[in-house]
Amino acid sequence: MPFTIPTIEPTIVMAGTDWHWTIELPDYPASEGWTLTYYLRGPSILNIVATRVGTTNVYDVKALASATQALLPGRYSWQAIVAGVSSETHVARPIPDDSTDPETLGELTVLQNIATAIAGDYQSHAEKTLTAIETEIYNRVNSLKSIEAYAVAGRQISKIPFKDLIRMRSAYQAMVRRERNPGTIGTDIAVTFGES
Repeated sequence: MPFTIPTIEPTIVMAGTDWHWTIELPDYPASEGWTLTYYLRGPSILNIVATRVGTTNVYDVKALASATQALLPGRYSWQAIVAGVSSETHVARPIPDDSTDPETLGELTVLQNIATAIAGDYQSHAEKTLTAIETEIYNRVNSLKSIEAYAVAGRQISKIPFKDLIRMRSAYQAMVRRERNPGTIGTDIAVTFGES
């Protein structure tokens, strides 16, 4: 099945992939010499210059993977600006149906490309911290690293007490559980009922 080119701006895109859509602007027809540029601003910057589809009034908007690969993930604001042959410029999009303010910004979210992600990129802060705490607990239990305080050349070195690590682990386990199960409360507990 061939790819159907969308006729509206995307709301979620992935860095390092091609972005492609078409748009028609009745107030600024390409046949009259208007040029269209999308300006994206957020954690990074990208400008996308549209081209005209043949002799139609349709603008072809395409950003190649080579242009999107360096974009940082996050929320971006955008505006589409048209420029005319007489040096006129206008905000072409977005102009929502319920607004007369042409300065309104569009929004889209850029996701990180999973193919280029490194270990840990898709872990939350809570998941990374829980892993670090569990690694420290494991190392202290299974080696001579269980010493919590010592002195070197007259300087006192103290580690987080073991009981605090256990407490921190419980707190971060709860955070990770909430992230993975949004909208739930507490922990499932298995209960059995028997004869009294």
